[in-house]
Amino acid sequence: MRNVYLIVAVLAAVGAALGLWAYLTSTSGVDGTSGALIAFLGALAVALGALVALMDLPRWAQITLDVLLVLGAVLTAVAAWFLMQTFFTIVMALAAIVLCAGFVVAGRNSKHHGEAGA
Repeated sequence: MRNVYLIVAVLAAVGAALGLWAYLTSTSGVDGTSGALIAFLGALAVALGALVALMDLPRWAQITLDVLLVLGAVLTAVAAWFLMQTFFTIVMALAAIVLCAGFVVAGRNSKHHGEAGA
């Protein structure tokens, strides 16, 4: 899962950069709006959360953080979509997809390892 969290951190950092660009640039059409600022902060939170997920956390904290990361990525993608920021939407949706795919693969690997040890 470490690679998954690194990929999500990079995708969310790109999303944060796109969100900051949308907030600061007059050509974005949403410059200076609270929606663009909140979307930027959401992407930044997902990026930082993915870096925290790399730490050795208790199982309950890891599960809680994983759920919050997926929610953050999905909701930030929706916010970017409402702001009509296509690339921002795509990057955050990819972050959510990568997280979910990582959970599926990690679940499959742990089931296979459990069978081998039995």
